[in-house]
Amino acid sequence: MEMQNTQSYTKRNKIFICVLSIFFVLLLIWCPLMYILEKAEVIAFEDLRNYKNPEKVYEEDEFLADFLNTIEQGKAELDNIYTNYLPLYNEVITYMQNFDRNAQSNFVEFLEPAKSVQTNNLGSPDDVDLPVTDSTDITEEDVITETEPPEEPPVQVEARLLLNDNFHRYYTFEPYQFLDRWVINTGNNLRKGFDHQVANINKIIASDPNINFYVYVCTRMQDTEYAKELVVNEFSTLDFFNEFIESIEGATEIGWLDLDTIEKRVEKVFRTDHHWAGPGAYSGYVDCINMMKKHTPEIGEPTPLNGETGIIVFDDVEMRGSFAATLRFDDYYEPFSVLDITLPEFTNRNVHVDAYERYSTGKFDKGKFTDHYSAYYNSSGQRKYTTKGNNTGRNLLIIGDSYSWWFNWLIAANFDNVHIYLPPWDKKNFRYNEFIETNNITDVLLMQFSDRLFFNYYSDSNFATIRVNQ
Repeated sequence: MEMQNTQSYTKRNKIFICVLSIFFVLLLIWCPLMYILEKAEVIAFEDLRNYKNPEKVYEEDEFLADFLNTIEQGKAELDNIYTNYLPLYNEVITYMQNFDRNAQSNFVEFLEPAKSVQTNNLGSPDDVDLPVTDSTDITEEDVITETEPPEEPPVQVEARLLLNDNFHRYYTFEPYQFLDRWVINTGNNLRKGFDHQVANINKIIASDPNINFYVYVCTRMQDTEYAKELVVNEFSTLDFFNEFIESIEGATEIGWLDLDTIEKRVEKVFRTDHHWAGPGAYSGYVDCINMMKKHTPEIGEPTPLNGETGIIVFDDVEMRGSFAATLRFDDYYEPFSVLDITLPEFTNRNVHVDAYERYSTGKFDKGKFTDHYSAYYNSSGQRKYTTKGNNTGRNLLIIGDSYSWWFNWLIAANFDNVHIYLPPWDKKNFRYNEFIETNNITDVLLMQFSDRLFFNYYSDSNFATIRVNQ
């Protein structure tokens, strides 16, 4: 009897081990298979933007830097594959994010209402109803001529904390109905990253003083003066912004995206995303052309927009951007809009023309949190534009990030050739001086989102990996 029980236990253990082994083998195959099928556009996964960056970046002067960086990138990619493509992962994370966001918001509002909800008087959004005055109360002194229009009363702006994920803090802003996020000051980490970025940028500029080197900062709300008034319990990056402008040495000129009022934030940046919207991208383009043409007038004027507004609106698209997707927050959205502009013909395929055809005919992803910015403007590896008929003698290298997706094709109209290098995605140890010589680069534009540019906040834009001549 005892022997029969032992055999029965052994058999059950073997069955359990076999079932478990089969499960893990299937899981081992499932994740990379789903990854491959998605990249081939056979299936679609909702992008939760849960990416892991390499834990360590080896600088070019370290032993076996190329080899070790490749290993670190491979480890990070495997982590992404075996996290984001697990069965039911999206569903579980979505549920937990909604639960965590609601719990944090309610808990903070209950304990510290003064910090979770902060009211300030700023600006005047279009959708705010102004107070109505009874006509019988108007006296002669109250009459205002057309040359002196009445001032609109300040709007009370309410900032409410939605989520703290220990990397960012996310807020809603009423009555403007937009989301934004704050980078978190982690002691000396921001200072350390800032000093490294400035030192490496200065080293890049100094490596070839014969070219025009421009810097354009894609600023965030946290870099502005009024942000300190809106969210008083958060630290400001305005001091870092000012220090960065003063610390860059040898640049031909430095410019930045003007977000110095809350109305400009709403106009130039998507309401639920960190990327610039059409007006913001065009504003940045005009800034850069005006900055450059003072030194090289042969590049010409900015290309004008078409029509009264210069904007094409896809009303059937509910745009919920990166912040909304991260938070699973679907309360705010806006129609997706793009620039209405006629550019010269490029010798390279223009992916934006193809994207317009898809969106204008309704052939776009209808997912609630579809990343329309990437879907429309990500050039899918396009790293060069050559403009037919241009003979300016100027060739531009852009060192950018995802902000440049909506920018490359605009500025390409003013140059013979535009080359793009995106440190967050392109190969490390980019040989800067060799590239400049080989491609006859005359101008360089360094343009990135400020938290990446200032601090390398996402550990994916370490300028130390750009190889320069000493």
